[in-house]
Amino acid sequence: MKWQSVFVVLLIIGIAVAVSIGESYAPQRNPYSFKSREDTGSLAFYLLLQKYTTVERVETSLKDLESGTLLMIGPARPPSDTEMGYLFIWVRQGNRVIVFSDDPQVMKAFGATVSAGQKRSVVIPPFKDHRSTQNVEAVALQYYQYFTTYTGDVLFADGDNPVIIVMSKGKGEIFLVSDTSIVWNINVNDADNEIFLVQASLSDTVYFDEYHLYHLKKEKGISLKSFGTLFSGYRPFFVQFMITLALFLVAYGKRFGVARPVAPQEVQSSELVVSAAELYYKAKKEEVLKVIDNTKYKSHLQNER
Repeated sequence: MKWQSVFVVLLIIGIAVAVSIGESYAPQRNPYSFKSREDTGSLAFYLLLQKYTTVERVETSLKDLESGTLLMIGPARPPSDTEMGYLFIWVRQGNRVIVFSDDPQVMKAFGATVSAGQKRSVVIPPFKDHRSTQNVEAVALQYYQYFTTYTGDVLFADGDNPVIIVMSKGKGEIFLVSDTSIVWNINVNDADNEIFLVQASLSDTVYFDEYHLYHLKKEKGISLKSFGTLFSGYRPFFVQFMITLALFLVAYGKRFGVARPVAPQEVQSSELVVSAAELYYKAKKEEVLKVIDNTKYKSHLQNER
């Protein structure tokens, strides 16, 4: 039907508009990535944990994680409010989050503030006994800042400067490390860094957060990588609704099967003659009409006999 075709065209246009105003993100290089072989990368730490447990990468927004430990190494941006709400619930259920960062905004999202200072390279013993500090005599790291306000316990401190703290949340814990150097490729084997890192991180599954490693660059359109998030959120819901409606209209207007042929009807010769006469009357073909009239008259006489 014509109106259905018009609707389908309008819906397709609407879908194209919705897609064109979508968002996709292009990652920027991060020197602290677990894939990086550079001195400041954390590939060695990534490979180390693979020897002990299952390691997975998280490349999308933080949600639907199974039991385990989430590692955030040098995140370029803090989790969103929605992600933080999810993480706090996840931790209270008995899971762990370990954040290695020198970004004040990231630490603020987890409830701590930091004070900047001069770079210091230190080897420091544990400040407090904890499951993660067993058999650890000292850790080596370089830091520019330390914690000033926080809740929880100090695990390592350089004098009066706390650099690694742990906060209990329900059945789980959140570790905050004020720098990333302890997991660098060039430092992971220094002192007892390896022992501390494995004991703090070890669980059934260790997740490396890749989603927050990069600054987001907003672009128009939907790329193949971002297509997986098309059906989450209010705008994608609108797209999904329009696609569903378009498919319904197409299906509603479609004729299924082969049309049955119409049975032919027998037509009397007299009916054909009368029909032809009417056509010729309209065309004013007088000579032919006389012949048709005579035929009608003879047919009438035969019927009376």
